[in-house]
This record gives sequence, C-alpha cells and structure tokens, in this order.
Amino acid sequence: MRNIPVLALIAALALSLTACNQWKDADEYVYPVFSDDGVGVAAVHLTYKERKEISTYKKKDFHVQVLMKENLNSNKPGVLTPVLEGRVKDLFFMRSNGYLVLGRTTNWLGSVDGGDTGTIHYEKIGMDGTITPIIGGTYSIAVSCDGGQSSTSHEYPIRVVPSPNGQVLALFESTATCTEREEKVTFLKADDLSVLDGPFDVPNDGPDTTSGFGTSFPPVDMGWTVEGAFAVAHWGQGPSFEEYTATLFRPAFPPQEDVTIAISCLHPETTSSDTNVSAQWVSIDEENGSVAIGNGLPNAPSGLGDASSAALIFGCAP
Repeated sequence: MRNIPVLALIAALALSLTACNQWKDADEYVYPVFSDDGVGVAAVHLTYKERKEISTYKKKDFHVQVLMKENLNSNKPGVLTPVLEGRVKDLFFMRSNGYLVLGRTTNWLGSVDGGDTGTIHYEKIGMDGTITPIIGGTYSIAVSCDGGQSSTSHEYPIRVVPSPNGQVLALFESTATCTEREEKVTFLKADDLSVLDGPFDVPNDGPDTTSGFGTSFPPVDMGWTVEGAFAVAHWGQGPSFEEYTATLFRPAFPPQEDVTIAISCLHPETTSSDTNVSAQWVSIDEENGSVAIGNGLPNAPSGLGDASSAALIFGCAP
C-alpha cells in the first residue's frame, strides 16, 4: 500500500505527458500591411494546430483568412475572404486599383516534418472578397544533391509582385536542379491577368559547390524600382555588401543586365508593405487583431523608434 502514492504520481505524470502530446487548435493575427495609398490596412488571421514540445511548439494544418479595412483606426480589420489552406507568403493591398494579392503556401503538406515539395498559390482578391487565381500548383521547394543528407531551399518557385501603381503584376518563376537554375519574369495586366510582355529569362550563375555546405544557389531578391522597372538580383553578386548587380525588366523594353542597385531599393518590394511613405509602420495584436500605427523602427527600445531610425520605405529610402 505504501507504493500507491508513487503509482499515483507516475499516473499523473503519464497523463500530463499525454496531454502535452495532443494537438490543439490555435490562432493569431499576422502580416499587417498598409494599402498602396496609405489609407487602409490588410492582415491575415492565421489558424493552425500546435503541440507543446520540450522547449518549443510544433505547428501544422495552417489556414489563412484575409482581413481588410479602409481606415487606420485601431479596430480589428473585417473579414474579407473565406478560410483558405496554407500560410501567408505575400500580401499586397493595392487599394488604389481595387484589389489585393495573396500568396499562400502549404510547404508542410499537412505534416510536422515538411517535405521537398509544396503547394503555392497566388490569387487576386477583389474589394468584395472575390478570389481570382493568378498561378498555383505543386512546386519543388528544396533540392538535395548529396543523396538526401542535406538540401538547398528553393524559396521562390513562383512569386507575384504588383507594380507601384498597381496596374501590372510581375510574375517570377524559377526551377532548379543540382546543375542549373532557370528563372523568368512575365508581366501580367492587373485588371484581367492577361500577358502584357514576356517571359524574359533572368541571367544567373550556376550552383556554388565551393562553400563547404554542399551544392547551393545564391538566394534571389526582387522588387520594383521607382522608375517602373522590376529588378531581380542574387545575394553575394554585387560590387559591395550593400549593392546588387541586378537585371532590370520593363514591359515593352529589353532587359538591362549588370545594373548596380542598392539592396535597400528592393525592400519593400512595392508600395504596399508594413511601412508607408511617411516611414510609419503598422502592427497588429496577435491575440485580438487590433491595429497600431507607429513611427521609426518598431523594434527600437522605446517601442516606437525615433526620428533618426526611420523605417525603410519604398523607393531606396536611406
């Protein structure tokens, strides 16, 4: 009988461990962005299942729902779309042209450990919530060139970025093997998604096999310039640590290769992002969805930043 307390303790611990291993529903509000004209805000309500591990959480079965409001008050944005499978990859709110662009990905394919392929979708969303597919499917998101011992992430198999005025969509597509990578840019009309020009081939080097980390490709970076060109560049390819040697693409013009451009010119990629032309930033409360607008850098010690630490704005801001 003296072993009963010990047995009870063991049973309690077992019950606790079983509870910790259970998947539970969870949610958060994420990815707030200003509209391109700075008048409104869009964000995402992210839902998923999570399980407590020893010191962290594992998550799976992600779903997104786009939220939108046409003012900058602190109220939670209203629901715009139904619940869609995946995690948010991109969100652009082109209010001046009456649409949003959502990029969502299900890289984990419903599992905890992920995989080398994933479904990615980009969609145009009207101000009434109407969803029109732009491009989507199952893509390679990682390439292994050493028998599966390691893999190189393929971050942007596809991506869609609206032009600063919202009239054109730049569609970036990429495929990679262990020996080569092919990238191309196509311009679409934002109103009807018809092809405006392209596809144009993006010059890029072959894989790097000398880094000591296996076969890898330099990550790609991209964004629109204030002059109306879509720039594509690769990390580590430029005259300095703060510059890229990029290729510039414009509808109805041949590509311009080997153009030196500041890295800051591609961040943000277009006129809709988490900062606006006044270097204000937008944030959203993860728990209740309320919106806050601040000045300067949001991670500065004061919480609101200061005048000497302006957030990056579209157009190569210092």
